[in-house]
Amino acid sequence: MLNTLKLIAARLDASGYPWLLGGETALAMHGLGVRSQDLLIYTDRIGSYDFGHHFRAEAVTPVHATRKGSLTVHEGDFRVRGIPIRIIGDPVLAGEDILVPLPMKEIVDKVERMSVSGQLIPVIPLEWMFIIEIIAGATEDRLQQIAEEEPSAEKVFQILQRFGLYLKMKERVQALLF
Repeated sequence: MLNTLKLIAARLDASGYPWLLGGETALAMHGLGVRSQDLLIYTDRIGSYDFGHHFRAEAVTPVHATRKGSLTVHEGDFRVRGIPIRIIGDPVLAGEDILVPLPMKEIVDKVERMSVSGQLIPVIPLEWMFIIEIIAGATEDRLQQIAEEEPSAEKVFQILQRFGLYLKMKERVQALLF
């Protein structure tokens, strides 16, 4: 899977569009004891379609606009070198009275890249993963697992305040992080 990740990363970096590794692989890179057999890539809308064009021969489902559960996205599924890859462009998290667009460029500009076999990979910050999992309705076990990796409570609360979710989610987040 690492060779496929390096190939995908090189293509995404060359495109110039903002992107982040997410999902189980990102959680594993943050130190959580999860195993992943696939890759989840977050990018912007144009980046998702560019990826889809470049890897069109490997498309299982071409990139298209859709709403799935708590996400409104431009997504596509691919199989590159046998590895399942989902590309998600312009993700907007939606829950009960909640609407949070992930500001891809802003997150990418601030993210710390992690080295994978010499390739620097932008990995979605733990704080954003925590919020995504809460809004997506993750189990308490999953949220506790992320909380044990000690995401910055200050950063989580800043993100929640920015999107007007601080009061709505404050007690639940405090219970998990403290």
